[in-house]
Amino acid sequence: MEQAFVVVMVAGLTVFGLVFVSMEGFSTTESGDQMVLFNKTVGTVGDITEDLRTVELGTFTVGEGRGEVQAFRSDEETISHGRMFSDPLTFQYEASQPRNGTLNFRVIGREGDGSVYVNVNGNRIFEEPMVSDFSGTGTEIDIGQSSLNAEVNNFEIGTTKGGLLSSTEYLLEDVELEIDDRKYHERRETFSMYTHEFENFRGAEVGFRIPADASAPAEPLEIRVNDNTVNEQARAQGEYTVDLTEQNSDLRPGQNEIHFLTSGQAFYDIKNAYIEVGYAVTSDPESQTEEIQLSESELDYVNNDNTDEALNFKYVNLNNPNNLQIDLNNESYSLNPQNGRNTQEINEGVLGEDNILTLSSQGSFRIENLELVSERPQE
Repeated sequence: MEQAFVVVMVAGLTVFGLVFVSMEGFSTTESGDQMVLFNKTVGTVGDITEDLRTVELGTFTVGEGRGEVQAFRSDEETISHGRMFSDPLTFQYEASQPRNGTLNFRVIGREGDGSVYVNVNGNRIFEEPMVSDFSGTGTEIDIGQSSLNAEVNNFEIGTTKGGLLSSTEYLLEDVELEIDDRKYHERRETFSMYTHEFENFRGAEVGFRIPADASAPAEPLEIRVNDNTVNEQARAQGEYTVDLTEQNSDLRPGQNEIHFLTSGQAFYDIKNAYIEVGYAVTSDPESQTEEIQLSESELDYVNNDNTDEALNFKYVNLNNPNNLQIDLNNESYSLNPQNGRNTQEINEGVLGEDNILTLSSQGSFRIENLELVSERPQE
């Protein structure tokens, strides 16, 4: 009897073991509630190159000494003359030993027939009707030494009425006055970061040259961007570049400001200063196509009335955010994916035995952990 009992126990364990192995081999899912029909890391789709845009800041001086002093700077101003009142742009500059000056601006809008005029210390040195200038270098007006005082100087940029009952308005851009003077002076400039450059940012730098024997570097030359000090050190003769990042410069879409300054008796002659912005562009948009074969048992699972199908994937935008086009057999889905995990539900009846999946975009992107899944909703 004892031997018979042992035989029965062994046989029972063997049968149980076979049943267990058989059940484990049948399932191709992570759980009984989900079946993974396809899984792949696609990788990068679309070729990427880098483009550069250069903003010329020009030649100027910083510190205590003779040089081109930035007496006034404004990105945009409106001047007008109505039927009763006028609204010119006025500002002052207190000079030490002025020699001459230059006023620059660009007209980007006009209403009415009046002229733009410039008064310096009450004397009109310029008056002319002007038109919008979007592609040229703008207007440069020379201011002679005889028009400037060694103390306070008053400047007015305005417009004439143009007619007895008419009014005139001009929109000016990049208004800047420089005076050749001997005094302490700094330099402020603005530069734009366009939205597509910011979203596809690959780095920026400010560069300049200091010629031989043109500076007195007794104190450091400080460079600030958006009130953040990005570099501060004494500079001798040579070519210099300083990296600008989103972190050290607080770069942002739209207008950004760069500020050159020093202290004490230091003096720097800055030649050919510029800012170079690098950003990615898609040189050759591509698409990715996958062929997905489903077995009979997988189709049976998909066609169950209690299952939902979806594409899950991790998306990484590389540049030029665009809608991601997903074509699956005869169905198309367009979505604006976020960096990270994304899900696109699949309509019922789309999947079959032979399936063609295509991912495409006008930008460049990376797809990781692309999964086609079928699952039973949680009750």
